[in-house]
Amino acid sequence: MRHPTILISLATVAMLGAAAGTIGAADTYGSFDETYGDDYQSGDLARLTSAVNGVTILRGHADDGGAADDGVANSPVFAGDVLKTAVDQRVELQLADGSLVRLDEASELRVQAFPDPYAEFKDNTILALPDGTVQIVADVRDGETFRIDTSGATVYLTGSGDYRIEARGDGRTRVYSRQGVAEVAGDGGSVLVRAGQMTEAWAGAYPAEPRSFNTLQADAFDLWTRDLDRIWQVRQQPADPSYAGDAAYADVPDEVRPYYRELSNNGRWVYVEDYGWSWYPVGVAAGWRPYAEGGWVYGPNGYFWVANEPWGWAPYHYGRWSHVPTYGWIWSPGRVFAGAWVSWSWGSTYIGWCPINYWNRPVLYGTPYWGYYGSHCWTFVHYTHISVGNTHRYAVPVHRIGGDLDGRAISSRPPRVDPRSIRSDADARREAVRQTRSGRPALDRGLDRRGGDDAVAGDRARFRDAEDRFVKRGGRADRVASLRDGD
Repeated sequence: MRHPTILISLATVAMLGAAAGTIGAADTYGSFDETYGDDYQSGDLARLTSAVNGVTILRGHADDGGAADDGVANSPVFAGDVLKTAVDQRVELQLADGSLVRLDEASELRVQAFPDPYAEFKDNTILALPDGTVQIVADVRDGETFRIDTSGATVYLTGSGDYRIEARGDGRTRVYSRQGVAEVAGDGGSVLVRAGQMTEAWAGAYPAEPRSFNTLQADAFDLWTRDLDRIWQVRQQPADPSYAGDAAYADVPDEVRPYYRELSNNGRWVYVEDYGWSWYPVGVAAGWRPYAEGGWVYGPNGYFWVANEPWGWAPYHYGRWSHVPTYGWIWSPGRVFAGAWVSWSWGSTYIGWCPINYWNRPVLYGTPYWGYYGSHCWTFVHYTHISVGNTHRYAVPVHRIGGDLDGRAISSRPPRVDPRSIRSDADARREAVRQTRSGRPALDRGLDRRGGDDAVAGDRARFRDAEDRFVKRGGRADRVASLRDGD
């Protein structure tokens, strides 16, 4: 049984008023609804899982109607985006329902719609392929629609399967089915293409009667997709079947289970007192910390962390990171999706962010500066480096920030200003700071500044408890509706 993914915004924490050596902050966070800001529409995005030499993503939500991002693995793809591959580029997308969409060289794919699991009626996945070749390993459930539009035909995937679609600028469309059934509709009628069959359609004409093709024949694109199939088979197997076994899997939230094998192949599951089953990565460099190896992009509902680590999807968009003495950095899975789970610090020259922990507080670890900023938790960069692909390369240690920490605030969420604008426009930077310092409700009853996560445990609510209460109340669907209505 598939369980809907729950998505909301970049995690909020209390706004703090800072002065040299003193900070005021929240001891309680109010209701779960109030502590999360810019909302991500449930299920309405995909993930780049593989990008050979990158891809150009034209963002449909951008104010200029087409700001471009250089897509890499773990980049989000939203409804309205357009993906363009050059002659040496290929990409793979993983949709929220598990379907895989693979785009060949010199191709263009337009994302018209992704399904929302919280929709009252079944939503559609609608893609447009003006030119190029795509392979789709589809996971289509009863009542769902998966549609691909070309200039020569409309292709409906009537069930799960393995399909290849070719579209040419002259109006010709070819549809192949290795597994599953596709309905290919043209002017005047449609045909059903079953496993081992293909058809050809031209704009303004009835599709040709399906005929058999040799499913073992393969071009360079097919060979690449077969390599990806083998990679996915490996991802579905645990790194060590005897390690942790089903105990960790049973404790992982349903929303995270699709990524369990991927994480097992890149880290270790351990049971940690107070935290339950948690995960930590292996093979990372000394001094590694979360939210450092990667960069920020701007989604339709705010900032979105794009990790450079190959496993960097689930641990940065579900759950919380904490630092414990035995294992170092550990990740506790959660149910609610966000662009990132961090606290922000905005000043006159530098932007900083820090993971929030198991108790929804910024992690306190390492030498404290200005009474609060742990030296091994925060990543600071100059404003000109906020939108680079690897912020770690440009990170400035906390102790070198100096006086720029004086008078700044730790914010619940980033401003509604595209990081690309912040990078290049002084007015945008001033607007970002203005938004951060105004219009954000402050919760100011004192934050425990003793070092380490253990210091903030006590009787404070775990994030999992807050998530469970929030989900059981049904508040998620109500918030999506209100945001869509412009509230």
